[in-house]
Amino acid sequence: IIAKKLENVLTIPIDAVQLKDGKSIVYNAYGKPVAIETGQSNADFVVVKKGLEEGDRIQLRPKGTKPAQEKKEKPKPRHRGVRRVIIVG
Repeated sequence: IIAKKLENVLTIPIDAVQLKDGKSIVYNAYGKPVAIETGQSNADFVVVKKGLEEGDRIQLRPKGTKPAQEKKEKPKPRHRGVRRVIIVG
């Protein structure tokens, strides 16, 4: 079941988002924190409204960090949109 389809949005894996002092951050390719504003999400991806641009490199999960929210075990849906951020690990 598809509840809502979003087009032309910037999405990143939800596991890349960390909460720090109540704010959403990701770590760039050099390990520096970048504050982002997030939008809608599902179990796997989150929309980035501000803070990143297409082609920016981020780390999926830097050493010693935990995901912002615990994922529930369930089958991963196919993502039909285009991920526009390059993930480095």
